[in-house]
Amino acid sequence: MTHVVKLYNLSVSEALDLVKKLEQDLGLMRDRDFRWSWHPRTFDPTGWQVRDSAHAELKFFDAATATFVELKYRS
Repeated sequence: MTHVVKLYNLSVSEALDLVKKLEQDLGLMRDRDFRWSWHPRTFDPTGWQVRDSAHAELKFFDAATATFVELKYRS
């Protein structure tokens, strides 16, 4: 079971820095402890309103780690 943490108000480079920080500082390994993806901003079909803001999505395999990261990095 995965536990999803969505982090908004980040640029792509900030998301990459966060992933590096998780790997170096917390000792987490990609694909073993977590997976991540970047989702660009999407608009409704008319193009006038934002459907979903840009965000990084982190999927953790451990609930405690997901909670820690969400509390530490969520804006």
